[in-house]
Amino acid sequence: MLLLVLAVAPLAFAAEALKVVDLSVQQLHKNYTDTPHRYRLTATVSGGQEPLKYLWRIDCGQLSTDATNQTVEWQYDEPGKCADAVIGLLITDAAGQGLRLTQSAFDPSDRQVTPFTFPVDKSAAAPQTSTDATTTDANQTAEKAGGGVPWQAVAAGAVAVAAVSGTVLVLKKKEDSNDGCEAAVKQLISDISHLKSKYENYSDDQLKKVHVLEERDRSLDATTAWNRWRNHFGSFLQEFTVFRDIKRFGDTPVPEIPGLWDLLNETLGDTLGTMISMTAEEVAQLTISTDTINAVGGLYTIFKKMVDTQTAGGALVVVSGTDTLAGTDIMDEVQNAPQTMEQTLKTFNESCLPFVAKYGELTEALGTYSYCVRRLPEFPIKNKDFQTLTGDCPTRKKILETKLHQAEEFSKTYMDKCSDKGLEALFVEVERLKEEMGASIPPMDRVMKQLFKHRAILRKFFNQ
Repeated sequence: MLLLVLAVAPLAFAAEALKVVDLSVQQLHKNYTDTPHRYRLTATVSGGQEPLKYLWRIDCGQLSTDATNQTVEWQYDEPGKCADAVIGLLITDAAGQGLRLTQSAFDPSDRQVTPFTFPVDKSAAAPQTSTDATTTDANQTAEKAGGGVPWQAVAAGAVAVAAVSGTVLVLKKKEDSNDGCEAAVKQLISDISHLKSKYENYSDDQLKKVHVLEERDRSLDATTAWNRWRNHFGSFLQEFTVFRDIKRFGDTPVPEIPGLWDLLNETLGDTLGTMISMTAEEVAQLTISTDTINAVGGLYTIFKKMVDTQTAGGALVVVSGTDTLAGTDIMDEVQNAPQTMEQTLKTFNESCLPFVAKYGELTEALGTYSYCVRRLPEFPIKNKDFQTLTGDCPTRKKILETKLHQAEEFSKTYMDKCSDKGLEALFVEVERLKEEMGASIPPMDRVMKQLFKHRAILRKFFNQ
């Protein structure tokens, strides 16, 4: 029980009346079993003449910070021990106004505020609270709050007394012996609610993230991207390789490049789904050797002769009667065909095959993450299981302690169980490779069209 004794003097000041707006109690510990239990106590006031002075008291546990601050920290070691604690607070200003406040620590509706005045020594500063008055031991000797406001402790349980000229205000504790139990029950319900809300928010957030990533995967449209590149390259390859069959064209035959055409034709026949199901070793076997790529690039001299007006083959372009501008375009692109094919084959190695491999990784990782998220179980404790319990307090408290343990174990198992780690990097890499593949299509198309025109000229010439 707290007992504050304060004198009342006539109001004799023009300052705005000192008022208590709020006295908040903020929990700092994580849950009911986390010790010590810690709370931040903050007084919010209005009016009065600065400076304002504070002096806190509490009849259970201890204040771990200076009791003369506007905000203090209160703590105790045993959960439930201070469930019916009463906070006492003395507030004074420089004009001689004061408030004595008491409040149940866990029931803000149980608050009493009584104003008082005290004489102010005009030659001295406003009442100063003692920085030595930080203990809550009720058996301590008299203290002074300064400015003629003495504080003393009375050995009558945990009763703190503040006295000014003998007027007494008694701050009564609740007599109900269940108060400590009920406060513990409230804390347990709060802890379970917190864990339930945290898990449900996590589960909802993960499912939203899965939907976003799956939509991003659909927008990537990897199969369409691969088929588009494959089809354009197939047309380019067809026009490029047709010169192997032109035996009467030019004075140097186009050599065979062992395995290249078969490899490309076989690969181009595969769908993306087939390719991403290959092992890493199988995908690696599709890589075209550097020697082969260089050999393709080495065809430049042969292709140049095909459009060289000083050779029999090149003369055909002129003889065919093609106008000068069109003929120039054809000759330029035919000469560029080997370099374009060389660059395309490099794109196949450096962009297409990595695209296939990385998209396979992405598909697997996204599938694993989505599978995990969609199978997260519901929180095992329903609201009715802990918020509306009936029966005596000790029984409810025991049930809630069991429920809290269940909630904590569940959270340890399933919170952060599903990870999207690495997915963003895979998406970025696949999108980059897709862009590189797309960038290689226009040069292929441009050369392919001119090779087709060149072949048409030859066909027309030989069919005359």
